[in-house]
Amino acid sequence: MGIPAQQTLLAFSTALIIITKMAQYTCDWRKRINNLKIFNNIASPTDKLVLQTLTELGKTKEAATTAEISSAIKNKTGKTVKLERLVERLNHLREYGFVKMDIIMRDNSPTLVWKSLVSL
Repeated sequence: MGIPAQQTLLAFSTALIIITKMAQYTCDWRKRINNLKIFNNIASPTDKLVLQTLTELGKTKEAATTAEISSAIKNKTGKTVKLERLVERLNHLREYGFVKMDIIMRDNSPTLVWKSLVSL
């Protein structure tokens, strides 16, 4: 193969990868928006509170630990939330595509954090 043919093949491959990534992003975005509409109609008030609290925490800091989310919910409602139940609710929100779970290093120790992927 000549160099022009290789350049054409490279350009075509690059364009195909870009188009595929854009289609994947669009599909994920549509899925998240549709899930959010359904979530707003049928979710329990507690699940809505958890997502709203995490979204608000995301505006002040990049990611929040489970304990920080629990503390923010307690400050907002005056009621305590068990961490196990909160993690369960956060995992459900993660399955819907609304939040992301990550592990970061804080003070030289791994820490589980949650990030909101939607804006309310």
